[in-house]
Amino acid sequence: MMLHVLRQHAAQISRQPGLQVHPLFSVLPHLLRPEVSSLVSLSSFSTAAGSSTQTVEPQFKRTDLFNAHPRSLQYDRPTDEPRPEVATSRFRQALLTISGFYSKESQLLRGSKNLYQAVVQQAAEPKLYEVFDLQKRFANEYNMLCLHVWMLLVRLRSEGKDGKDIAQMVYETFQDNVETRVRAEGVKVRLNKWLNELEQMFYGMSFAFDKSLTGEEVITGALLRNFYNDDKSKQKPAEILSRYVTR
Repeated sequence: MMLHVLRQHAAQISRQPGLQVHPLFSVLPHLLRPEVSSLVSLSSFSTAAGSSTQTVEPQFKRTDLFNAHPRSLQYDRPTDEPRPEVATSRFRQALLTISGFYSKESQLLRGSKNLYQAVVQQAAEPKLYEVFDLQKRFANEYNMLCLHVWMLLVRLRSEGKDGKDIAQMVYETFQDNVETRVRAEGVKVRLNKWLNELEQMFYGMSFAFDKSLTGEEVITGALLRNFYNDDKSKQKPAEILSRYVTR
């Protein structure tokens, strides 16, 4: 019922004049199937003290990650993307329209990049690594990114042709980003070999996680194997990570 209401809300947002938001992008967490995942936003908050503003880091508790209600990740992101209602002139509006900037394909492409950006931000959240007992290194960062990309792609499967198109765009952006990350690690020799191996790792993880959706495998086992190298002493953090994915 809640998902139906949120979809109606997304559709209403998309019908606002001039608003460049595809219905699929309006409420990101609800692109993730409720039984698969519900992303929560973890961030610092500010409190006013007299005439100055002081940034305060909240005391983080593990239970906060699971007890908080799901919240939308939609917020005012910094962007240089022009909108018709704030365009500086009618000429600029006309030029953007003629150039196809507001076409459906263009909106889908920009929306897919915004989705991927939100996924990257969530996957890079330091407190996730603290709670799930993971070191902040390339292998774990890649696994965490793969997990969040998978959750998004799973949700997009149920969105028809648009969902399929967006999923393909997200995946291509993901692959480009992985190559950038690998280059940033200083890999220059046999780059394609490493990229191919990382892609195969993503396929393997996705296949294992998909099996958990059909009941063929318990997702905790798949997470323990992929995130903790099947180290039985890490069973507890693997169960916590499983709760994060399935809540």
